[in-house]
Amino acid sequence: MKEKLNGFEYFMASLDYALDQRDKLNERTCKVERKQVGNIRVNCMDCLDRTNVVQSVLSRNIAHKQLWKLGLSSEPRGDPFEKFSPMLEEAFREAWTDNADTISILYTGTPAQKTDFTRYGKRTIRGALNDGIYSVQRYYINNFCDGYNHDCLDVALGKLTPSSKL
Repeated sequence: MKEKLNGFEYFMASLDYALDQRDKLNERTCKVERKQVGNIRVNCMDCLDRTNVVQSVLSRNIAHKQLWKLGLSSEPRGDPFEKFSPMLEEAFREAWTDNADTISILYTGTPAQKTDFTRYGKRTIRGALNDGIYSVQRYYINNFCDGYNHDCLDVALGKLTPSSKL
């Protein structure tokens, strides 16, 4: 996967601004430095949460390359879990954990599983307990509370025709 990811590159552009004598924007130009020529689709068939972990590893790899190109960090080693500077590392982990929770709540009704790994870089006992709680909640939601969502999908797919009678 590393070879593909490197071959796809990433988009990067620089903006130049020209100001007039009153410090108002007079002209702006954009120079494309790099073009992204592909993408990787990540979809773990049975687990939204593992998908998020893999996406965070890929985005970490690309972010390291971008920071190096901008002269803001040293050349990346290419390690899957290579850390950023401490403040950026914390912000990156928090952003991906928040992303996982938001998507998971929208899709399953519960926060994401495995966020202890995304947030701290390792599995924790508390994380495993949370995953068990979320699994039970997801089972209940999917089997007893999700009828409306399934009906909406069935209508969209033409499997269910709404009645015009009230």
